[in-house]
Amino acid sequence: MKGQNVLINNGKIEKIGPGLKAPKRYQKIDGAGKFLMAGMADMHVHLPAAERDIISTKHFLLLQLIAGVTTVRSMRGSLNHIALRDSVKKGMILSPDLYLSAPPIYSSQKVAPDSIDELILAYKNVGFDFIKILSLPNSLVFYDSLLAAANRYQMPVVGHAPWGDVQTAIKNKQRSIEHLQGYASLKGDTLNETIRKTKVNNIYNCPTLDWTFVGSLYYSMDYLKRRPGMEYLPLELRKKWEKTLSDYIGKVANQERKKDSLSLIVQLDIVRQLKAEGCKFLLSQDASNVFQVPGFGLLEEMKLFKKAGFSNHEILVIATQNPAQFFGESDRLGAVRTGFKANLIMLAGNPLEDIENIKKVDGILLGEQWHTREFLEGQIKTYLR
Repeated sequence: MKGQNVLINNGKIEKIGPGLKAPKRYQKIDGAGKFLMAGMADMHVHLPAAERDIISTKHFLLLQLIAGVTTVRSMRGSLNHIALRDSVKKGMILSPDLYLSAPPIYSSQKVAPDSIDELILAYKNVGFDFIKILSLPNSLVFYDSLLAAANRYQMPVVGHAPWGDVQTAIKNKQRSIEHLQGYASLKGDTLNETIRKTKVNNIYNCPTLDWTFVGSLYYSMDYLKRRPGMEYLPLELRKKWEKTLSDYIGKVANQERKKDSLSLIVQLDIVRQLKAEGCKFLLSQDASNVFQVPGFGLLEEMKLFKKAGFSNHEILVIATQNPAQFFGESDRLGAVRTGFKANLIMLAGNPLEDIENIKKVDGILLGEQWHTREFLEGQIKTYLR
């Protein structure tokens, strides 16, 4: 809608309409010629681990914000994330809203099936939002016990397909499947039926296509070095990424590259088939590979969705409204509507016309706190000295 004024009160959208007059006490933000939309959600995030990541947690969160991300789903849970989220809620740390995975379930964990109930309840009581499967012991009893406990305590189960078996994940209504795991091994009618059941069981897929495309050497080094957001990273990290990728290129044979290229075609085709069936998606690049800038990678993922046949509008819905539905909060998040939480971004260009405009973030509103791009850049620069 053109020419609208938006009034924000107590962190919520109070009114929307042309010519609205705000009380004098309200801060006025000039949006003439700009475009206002709901903040985006990065739905497969690994928060930095201090012992091995060059980027600090605060720097990481600022990168998300300046890229227009107001919600992140953390997929590498840790007990210290609870304290981090508490600090964010108290306004002590500038950050998107955080939805937190419990520490991931690993196949090497020494947890007996009859102890799973106690573990899931403990995670629930601490304050985690969902359970992340990374890998599982080779035991259907363990998986069944995990799902039963998670359902009992209303803790959604997300993550990798158990043993790479997407049919088992779908049958048991795992809430989301990451990286399209398991689909590529299916063919013909089996794949078609699996995709149909994905839709019927309301299961979300977070493909993280960009992670695969980068790892498969789809992009040139020159292109990767010019990706948006690289200027906000430490020179040390950029040089490390360049060396890592150069070393990897030198080791990979041409035959292996051809195999990887075929895999990329298959992944895009699976996304197309899921789309055709009306299945739901979540958006993230899974910024854990080289040349993947937290937050900014959403645009790279969006461009791959474009390759799979999505319109700009469909992609923006995936970035905003789908996460709200996933979290069961579509009545308060994910849109510019009266009564909704005012997690909003202002853009200098219309992303419906050109998805590249998503990188033109002029400012971000977190409830009642307005942060300009210049302010966020200033905060980020403190981590580049």
